[in-house]
Amino acid sequence: MACVEHNNKSQHNPNRALRTGISAVAAVLLAAGTLSAVAACTPSNQAVGDTQSVNATPTHDALQGGTTVTVGLIGNPNGGADEQVLSACERDGIDATYISTEHKTGDELTQAQVAGIDDVIHRHMHIAMISGLELTDNNREALTAALQHAREAGVAVVLLNPVNEPEDETLYAAALRVNDRMMDAQPLHQVLTEIAADDAHDKDITVSTLG
Repeated sequence: MACVEHNNKSQHNPNRALRTGISAVAAVLLAAGTLSAVAACTPSNQAVGDTQSVNATPTHDALQGGTTVTVGLIGNPNGGADEQVLSACERDGIDATYISTEHKTGDELTQAQVAGIDDVIHRHMHIAMISGLELTDNNREALTAALQHAREAGVAVVLLNPVNEPEDETLYAAALRVNDRMMDAQPLHQVLTEIAADDAHDKDITVSTLG
């Protein structure tokens, strides 16, 4: 009997093998699905929110009807146009959250900007808008990595009145320059909605915060 029991234990169990095979296949499909989802968030050679040619007919709308555009505004340490932008967003139905970097400089400012970008990603907002971005030799590596993280997460990056922009234009959808006196300035809320919807728009845009 002992030999029989030993033989039974060592015999191939087709049901167990089938379950193991299914589990393995499921794991592969899950991994593939995860990778596909990440890849789907990251357009090839283009910025999130800037995949449509200004001369082309839009092929899709990334926003569902009635969806409120959500923006995380990572502030300028010197204030800049932040207050104007926040007031315009509130007036025109853009859901904007302000992430302050007031009085921060150097490494502390870089850390606050990186943390702000990560916060926008974790909140699943449509747009991370960075006010007064100034890339330097000291902060370029950290900020570039944070912008790439946003890109991979499918978050559109908007630069508000940047001092200088990244050389890699796939890291941001548009640079917005606030000038309420320009007659041809585009309404801020319209531009933000176009970017969130991945509609065609220019890379460098003069915007107005006036109603």
